[in-house]
Amino acid sequence: MKIVALFPASTGSSQLLTKEASLGLRDFLNGTEDELVLITDDKEIDQHIEDMDVVISSPFLPAYITKERVEKAKNLKLAITAGIGSDHVDIEAAAEKGITVAEVTGYRDNLKEISN
Repeated sequence: MKIVALFPASTGSSQLLTKEASLGLRDFLNGTEDELVLITDDKEIDQHIEDMDVVISSPFLPAYITKERVEKAKNLKLAITAGIGSDHVDIEAAAEKGITVAEVTGYRDNLKEISN
């Protein structure tokens, strides 16, 4: 499975929603056959759109999954927002193609427990 995550570059803080910390996904996926691609700019999505299975972004740095991108996304099954809000995803186009759109609210509280 190819997971593309759009996260901001490090802010120098202990924030887990950065490219460097990557929500702990690197460690979680270590030893699996899954591929994690970390990007910092929405424009980079187009380099991976045709073969990515999952896209993860945040309300502060959203991956715009437009109708045009949905049409190109042959393998996309899941568009996750780490936080509240999914208005950056064309919900109707995603639904027509069977792509699940999910918001992971309260992720910060859960990550505090994971990082301890």
